[in-house]
Amino acid sequence: MFRMIVFLLLICLGSAFQPKPLDYHELTTKEFVRLGALQQPVNVYEPDYKLLDATIFHLTNQERMNRSLKPLSYAVGLHLSAENFAKDMIQMDFYGHNHPYSPALATLNERVGFHTWEFPRKAENIGQYQVIDTPEQYCCRRKRDGSFEYMDCDSKHLFHPYTYAGFAQTAIDEWLRSPSHRRAMLDSTMTHLGCAARLSKKPYQVCKAPYGRFVQNFGQRKESLSQN
Repeated sequence: MFRMIVFLLLICLGSAFQPKPLDYHELTTKEFVRLGALQQPVNVYEPDYKLLDATIFHLTNQERMNRSLKPLSYAVGLHLSAENFAKDMIQMDFYGHNHPYSPALATLNERVGFHTWEFPRKAENIGQYQVIDTPEQYCCRRKRDGSFEYMDCDSKHLFHPYTYAGFAQTAIDEWLRSPSHRRAMLDSTMTHLGCAARLSKKPYQVCKAPYGRFVQNFGQRKESLSQN
């Protein structure tokens, strides 16, 4: 009995001193962009969604700070609403701001309101972008194992997945080229942000290159609204 108690105490002590998993959203943007993990290619079969979501968040703030705007604070509720919507767009195979299969979560207000009532004013950006760095026109070739690879039609040069930083920046650059998306991202009155992306199912199993569906959810807190 005594040995069992000692054994259990050792297990408890060991777990107490285990290093805490890194929370990317607790880092400043300057700290985050220095992480080596951002330069790893996205593993399309087993993507690190925590890293990808945080990369979209921090690179969005980097774009704001480059334009002398305040960085947006992380909000769990906005992140969860973005994450669940990105998942549903992939799993249920739809794309748009309205959820066609869940009346209770049809609109942005309803999706965010399911998780938090902190933000009376909200905005949303969505996007769909390839995780492989192909140009607009490309060719595919089936390999012996049945999967596809993607290449330049003339030179046969193979295209590969973006890094986490490259994939997130591709989405952000596309949003910045669109006036309505740019307006939401650079809105000086917004205070909080949550971002997510999820990748298409069955990667490399069709001639179309795998892609991600991205969501940014912006919010303005009540106290900020009353001050304006």
